[in-house]
Amino acid sequence: RDNSHPEDDWYCDSVSVQLNPDTKGPTYDFPVHRWIKQNDYVWLIPGDCELPQDDLNPKDRADELLLMKERYASASPAPGLLPMVKILPAEEEFTEQRKDEMNRIRRIMRLTKLPITIFDGRFDSFDSIRQAFPPFQVPKGMFHWKLDETFGAQRLRGVNPTSIKLCQKIPEKFGVTAAMLEPQLEGLKLDEALERKRLYLVDLTIMSVATLAPVQMCAPYGLFFVNNKKDLVPVAIQMYPNEDEEEHPVSFSVNITTRNDSVFGGFIFAPHTNPP
Repeated sequence: RDNSHPEDDWYCDSVSVQLNPDTKGPTYDFPVHRWIKQNDYVWLIPGDCELPQDDLNPKDRADELLLMKERYASASPAPGLLPMVKILPAEEEFTEQRKDEMNRIRRIMRLTKLPITIFDGRFDSFDSIRQAFPPFQVPKGMFHWKLDETFGAQRLRGVNPTSIKLCQKIPEKFGVTAAMLEPQLEGLKLDEALERKRLYLVDLTIMSVATLAPVQMCAPYGLFFVNNKKDLVPVAIQMYPNEDEEEHPVSFSVNITTRNDSVFGGFIFAPHTNPP
């Protein structure tokens, strides 16, 4: 960009270029999503995605990575907790349009029954949230959030889809056995399910080193199974790893019920069945 209005950074969402517009040629979209300062420049490629070995400007790529590393520098708010960005970059902040929209929604919610529902004692369960919405306008999530299929789907499209990994063996500190798991594996033996790559593991036991007194941080294992319907569903969850002679209970899921005492990966979890 040029040096006009040097005090005003430009926020560019995207650039679209059409070849031969007179003959309706193809259009190429170049995502930008960043603020551009005076005399600054950016190198754009269609779709904003290119493998390093195919990059025609490796130096620009390396320079941008160093810049992003500085801008998105992170720090842990407490020992053992996941790091957070030190200073939120400007392009990650809400736009003024989005802020106005959020304020508008807040004003609307103030006029609804939501504050009454929460503060006058009638909001006594998750289902009570229905009272905050007009008839026939209850969010669809109210009707399927308890399902194992929804809980499993959140591992892939939720806030942290990179935490789930292929399970190649059961961790030593995860107190499950083949006899416990096989009734939920649709006729497969544990070794068969592992060999066929139908078991997946979420290991958040790193959270056991977190210190956030007086709150005790959960550090769970979660074992998930790809059933015959191709749905990813939970089969076993243990909220803390077994240490030394200490053994923690394992929950085996049939469906998720409405209890608020166990939170796993940002989702309330409590199965119908409990281990013997």
